[in-house]
Amino acid sequence: MEITVYGKHIKIGASLEKHVKDHLIDTVKKYFKDALNAHVKIEKQGQLFQTEIIVNEGTGNGILIKSNGHEYDSYRSFNVANEKIEK
Repeated sequence: MEITVYGKHIKIGASLEKHVKDHLIDTVKKYFKDALNAHVKIEKQGQLFQTEIIVNEGTGNGILIKSNGHEYDSYRSFNVANEKIEK
């Protein structure tokens, strides 16, 4: 699965990118073994970080999985969005 991680108003470091990719792959593989790609946008909004995740599940049915999370820390923001996908 190809995962694109990018930031809006922030620079995404190697550590955050690795955290996102490692955790998102584990989450998505539980439900869709052939997911094609995912886009993760982390945006700074005032004091909050907003993470938006969009996953193309790859079955050919055109299903997109979307999730978002808001927190005061970029890692926690991603974790909130990722947990919503797990549920």
